[in-house]
Amino acid sequence: MLGIVKVFPNTDKESGMTDQIGIEVMLQELKDIEALKQLKARYCHLVDAADWDALDTLWTEDAVCDYGFFGRYEGWARNRMWKIPSDD
Repeated sequence: MLGIVKVFPNTDKESGMTDQIGIEVMLQELKDIEALKQLKARYCHLVDAADWDALDTLWTEDAVCDYGFFGRYEGWARNRMWKIPSDD
């Protein structure tokens, strides 16, 4: 588990910086971490469900995926490597 330790800034009367700014920064970091967790969970669910069309929506045009032995893929179109041809 990733541990995050932050020290909130003390009130600095000279600069006007308050603990509120530190709390807002920490809150945004926590929101970003949660968004990444949700994205990872959605990716895993869609791969398990073989929902290739929905999986396409998770990639950005500048995506880079390095699957090690299976190759490195750059760009949205190349990340469709998982698309398995159907019998349709």
